[in-house]
Amino acid sequence: MMTFYCLYMITYQNHLASALEQRIADRLTAENELYKILYSSGEGGLIFNLKDAIYKALSNQGKKWTVTPEELGSESGIIGDISYNQGQLKVDLHYPVNLGDDMPSIEIVGELYNPIFLEGDPIVTPDSLDSEELQLLDLVYENLPGIVEEENLLIPNVVVLEQGNIDAFIKRTGYGVYKTEILVDGFSKYYSFSQPQITIFQMSKKNSDDIVELRLDLNNYASGIKAIFYVEGDVIIESDFKLNGILIIEGGSLTIKEGATFYLNGKLISDGPINNDNIVDVIANPNVAQVGIHLPGFYKPVIQYIKVY
Repeated sequence: MMTFYCLYMITYQNHLASALEQRIADRLTAENELYKILYSSGEGGLIFNLKDAIYKALSNQGKKWTVTPEELGSESGIIGDISYNQGQLKVDLHYPVNLGDDMPSIEIVGELYNPIFLEGDPIVTPDSLDSEELQLLDLVYENLPGIVEEENLLIPNVVVLEQGNIDAFIKRTGYGVYKTEILVDGFSKYYSFSQPQITIFQMSKKNSDDIVELRLDLNNYASGIKAIFYVEGDVIIESDFKLNGILIIEGGSLTIKEGATFYLNGKLISDGPINNDNIVDVIANPNVAQVGIHLPGFYKPVIQYIKVY
């Protein structure tokens, strides 16, 4: 009887050891895939791969959005949960609960790279900032130009990136329908777009003596436009203009023609003084957060901790 008992215990212990070894091996495999997803494209790359879900999270504060294993490129079922609440973007990479409580997970917190975008007044100019805030303003311009690459944006976004001597004119021709005429170094270009999700215009100088001017005749108070405008020069608003997003002016001025009003639901950042007459500004951080994801360094993903059970 004792012999059978000893054989049973040896078999049982071997089974436990084998099961434990397998569990450890499974966990190591799981950890390796988590790291592969996290680091194969780099931290910034991860945020790009999840951009659609992040955009939805930024548009719906407090709601969780899930990214499938297929979207993550996971062969073992890793899921991504994305949420945005009170200025903090969170990405959780984890395995389904049915695989056990001891499976590893990674939590990535998106910290605001430059608080000048989501803190303080809607209009930011050097004369409104203290010395520490002026350094934050300098960081904005260090990262620009070069907002985005056109192929990295989701449809139906509109991207216009021009450099050189620029004379640009944007006009609304219908509800949510816009026409752009741009003269760049003597060559004419034309763009037409309708109901864009996000619009990005970057007008920058190629040489220091280039002249850049952007004129806006949108008359769009009813609908507004969700956009980022970055202009290394002058911006002239010729009719009522509602911006749900960010306007950045470098080395230029903002002029609002008589009879026109600039309705700013977002952020205006300028390295020079701004005349606030005919500007109706509203703190609209959700608008800024939604378009700001396309600005370099707007969110910086940071690994807060790794949970391994």
